[in-house]
Amino acid sequence: MAALGVAPGEQRLELVLPLRVDGNGLRRFAAAVSTPGSPLYGGYESIPALARRFGASSRVRSRVLSYLGSVGASEARTS
Repeated sequence: MAALGVAPGEQRLELVLPLRVDGNGLRRFAAAVSTPGSPLYGGYESIPALARRFGASSRVRSRVLSYLGSVGASEARTS
């Protein structure tokens, strides 16, 4: 990596900042719904349901967006 100087003020910079999630819980759930004989076998959930269950909480997402806005970030969003 090398410093190239200051970017023009109108240049957009897109960043992806992952939030902490319950990866272990998600892996356990994925194994359970994929293992024949498991009580959860075949009980797949939608992506939005998985995000609510194993993703960052709405409180954390709100705090991150609030902080980013306070330091000048525009068009910040979570997904």
